Amino acid sequence: MSGHFLIINPNTLTTPYPVFPLGLAVVEQTLMNAGYKTRVWDIQISDTTLRDTIAAFRPDYIGISLRNIDNVNSRSPLGYIDNLRELVEDIRKSTAVPVILGGSGFSLFPEEIMSLTRADFGVVGEADVALPALLKVIDQQGDFASVPGVYFRTNDKLHSSPMQPIEPQRIELANYDPCLSHYYGKESTILSVQTQRGCAFRCCYCTYPLIEGREPRSRDMDDVCDDIERALAAGAPYVFMVDSVLNSTSRHLLDLCNKIIRRGLKFPWGGFLRPQFITDELASAAKEAGMKHAELGSDSFSNTMLKSYQKPFTFEQILESQQALDRQKITSCHFIILGGPKETPGTLDETFRNADLLGDSLILPSTGMRIYPRTDLARVAIEEGVITEDQPLIKPTFYLSPKITQEHIDARMKERFDNTDNWIDFQDEELFTTVRETFHKRKIAGPLWEYMSVFKRMAR
Repeated sequence: MSGHFLIINPNTLTTPYPVFPLGLAVVEQTLMNAGYKTRVWDIQISDTTLRDTIAAFRPDYIGISLRNIDNVNSRSPLGYIDNLRELVEDIRKSTAVPVILGGSGFSLFPEEIMSLTRADFGVVGEADVALPALLKVIDQQGDFASVPGVYFRTNDKLHSSPMQPIEPQRIELANYDPCLSHYYGKESTILSVQTQRGCAFRCCYCTYPLIEGREPRSRDMDDVCDDIERALAAGAPYVFMVDSVLNSTSRHLLDLCNKIIRRGLKFPWGGFLRPQFITDELASAAKEAGMKHAELGSDSFSNTMLKSYQKPFTFEQILESQQALDRQKITSCHFIILGGPKETPGTLDETFRNADLLGDSLILPSTGMRIYPRTDLARVAIEEGVITEDQPLIKPTFYLSPKITQEHIDARMKERFDNTDNWIDFQDEELFTTVRETFHKRKIAGPLWEYMSVFKRMAR
């Protein structure tokens, strides 16, 4: 196969910092391996207009990688679908080549987005295998339904084929394009690597199982380290492991750490962890492998709420995990969600009391849960009359427990924001922008949340 494939990254979100488009980088490498000449047009950094790029590159296909549907901020929700529709319309003014949509955002609302944008094709879930297969079928005028996870039209009627997770050995290495890597490495100080796909956990609000499948599939750790070496060669000051849960099993994280150590790779890194079964042995291996930061998906410090959120751990395990990380001096923070199903003033009190047991560890709360289709949260919201069964959820829609008010939660959070340094307003975009500009100018690499408490003390 051969041809020109233009890949568009329309993501304008820069808070808390611009995120390296890893999925796009993997897809680009896949297309290059299949013989396609590729070019990336990134709305944040491209120095030519899209129209001029199309005219100069003369693509045979155009792909759009949609990462975000909205900003997931219940206080000031902002959707991006209208921007995508306008983008497709602009493309149509310049060329009639097939437009193919993909990405995690698209995979959540494929039918709605295909209808709104009138794109030619869409790929849900993993595109590593599906996209080259789709291009071959298009070229040969074959059967679109033979390609897994594809949306297509026949006589203007929308059809789809079931998504099929791929074997981990078929996951391609990422192409850390020098231009993209320079921009995102400079603006965020972080480039990304993925060590596995799929998630077996059943958190009530989460979409990862819908996008990647419910069975975790670990990549070969040598392939992972090859990706790490590529990211470092591209100038990454810091690497973030973007798995939904890096310690899906203790063995997976231990294998990663041991492989990094055996390969002799020296670099700072972090990842998302579940606060469960993080032992001294595991924390010690992570420290030796260079781990600097752990972002803990604690969600709540109330056991009642953890059960409601369908988390597989307790607050006691959160505390044990925190202490194991503290002993190795791995900096950690806790992301929590206030106001989810069954939240009451009593469970909120429990969360705030237990938070005091975590010492100076940073806590980043948000309020309300974004409701996505095909999740248990959507089912609860329908049962409670928060949404109707046929309500479109592509517009930012949030759940708040009817047993507590937003005003009560806001007042309790304000007390902590005003009187402590370790409670950080995660939805304060202005604060994150200020901290990014302050600390990145000092060539400090890694997640910004580590410096939020420092900034708050400086500002007092």
